[in-house]
Amino acid sequence: MDTSTDTTSATVSDQRAIDRSRWVIIYTSTIAAMGVPISIYALLYHSVDRDGLFLFLLMAIIAELGSVQLFQTSRSWVSMSSVVAIASIVALGPMAGVLTYLASGLTTGIRTTINGYRSADRASLIRRTAFNAGMLVIAAAAAGTVYSVAGGKTVPAFAFSVVPALILAAIVEWVVNAGILVGVISIQTGQKPVEIWKRDIVWQAPVSIIGGIVGGGFLAVAYVMYGVLGLIVMLIPILSTSYAFGIYKKNMQVYVDGLENLNQNLKDAMSALERSNQELVDANQAISRLNAELFQSLAKVFDMRDPYVGGHAAQVSVYAVSIAQELGLSQEKIELVRQAAFLHDIGKLAIPETILHKPGKLTPIEYEFVKKHSDIGADLLASTEGLKHLAPFVRHHHERWDGNGYPLGLKGSNIPLEARILNLCDSVESMASDRPYHRGKSTEEIVQEVLHCSGTQFDPDVANIFVRLIQQKGPGFVVNSARSVKEQYTASLLTNESLTKNMFAWVLEQDLKE
Repeated sequence: MDTSTDTTSATVSDQRAIDRSRWVIIYTSTIAAMGVPISIYALLYHSVDRDGLFLFLLMAIIAELGSVQLFQTSRSWVSMSSVVAIASIVALGPMAGVLTYLASGLTTGIRTTINGYRSADRASLIRRTAFNAGMLVIAAAAAGTVYSVAGGKTVPAFAFSVVPALILAAIVEWVVNAGILVGVISIQTGQKPVEIWKRDIVWQAPVSIIGGIVGGGFLAVAYVMYGVLGLIVMLIPILSTSYAFGIYKKNMQVYVDGLENLNQNLKDAMSALERSNQELVDANQAISRLNAELFQSLAKVFDMRDPYVGGHAAQVSVYAVSIAQELGLSQEKIELVRQAAFLHDIGKLAIPETILHKPGKLTPIEYEFVKKHSDIGADLLASTEGLKHLAPFVRHHHERWDGNGYPLGLKGSNIPLEARILNLCDSVESMASDRPYHRGKSTEEIVQEVLHCSGTQFDPDVANIFVRLIQQKGPGFVVNSARSVKEQYTASLLTNESLTKNMFAWVLEQDLKE
């Protein structure tokens, strides 16, 4: 089976496309020009059995008109004209195939016109037809030459001695035809010839070569043994095969088109889904940023009530997140630790400034009152649907590893891990920062205190990880978050005394209820 092509001119969109178009014209014109002297030589050389030649030419034309396009977007067509060309070489002589293929190549122009391929971006019909004719003529000449050199002869009856030459002729015809076709497609599209050969051409080899050998051989035998009648008898199944293939292809095209439409719909749906997914991702990121900013803002509100605190909750969050990461907690748990760190002192909103900011030592009653801030904060969070998951961490962030903490005196691993982390971080931040009742401690002093309290106040694992973090990050990891004098004064002016009194009254009311 031969393979012919419909070459197209590239649109003039850039210089590279223009250059490809020029090289396509040069290539196709060269192939067409090479076919002219070969065709003239074949006409002069072949002077015997003109009636038989006429029949083969007619069969080639009919076979070409019945050719089938492989795929809707393919440049390749498949016909039975190669079978006729190979048969004419065996039956009529090596140059008979050139004339047979010349008729087939010229017929591609008629086939192209019938199928309506007249797009403005394609090469002219004359140049396209000339190229196809030249390509087929060159392939036939190569096949005929190889057939003759390999010992193939025109015999009055079939002889097995010509079979090797027939096989070689069929292989050479297909290789030359396919090679020229790959060349023009490569120049036209810019693709590598090897890629085109592997993807579009090589899979056709078995059918094309075997078809040329078997079909061409039997057609030649039928002619040399039985004349015109044998030719007609053998040609009928060959053309029937081509016709059946065409019908099958047309019917299959309906299903192919349906699959292509379904595939396109799936692609569109996937694109829409990806866009929706990206919008959700963007929305989630925006919500996450909003939540982060909300927690930070709430922490600043709590800190503003204390004129000495500049960023206590934020610094506790830095320590807590670092420890949680070192512990290998999931990203979800790390985020919970971060949120709980920002809100761990929310219950202090209910503590009066006279107690909260007292420069001296608290009385036992005042201390018991301050201790209630963990329960108050946890109850407040538990009453909010979106924050209730943080309540256990806030409630127990003053529990001690040895069980001497508050509010419930939980011990060891009975204390939530997140609360154990907050306990150490809250304590470290308080030790590191200046307060009315003490100056901030140095990093070395804090490390010694953490190690001293490991196993009593602090979870030993959490304490060891914190010390390791200081070793990794250096002393600068520990920050004194106390406000400057000016900031302390400004913050004190922002304190709302009436709000404090109302909160104090609310706490007393809760105590009376208990």
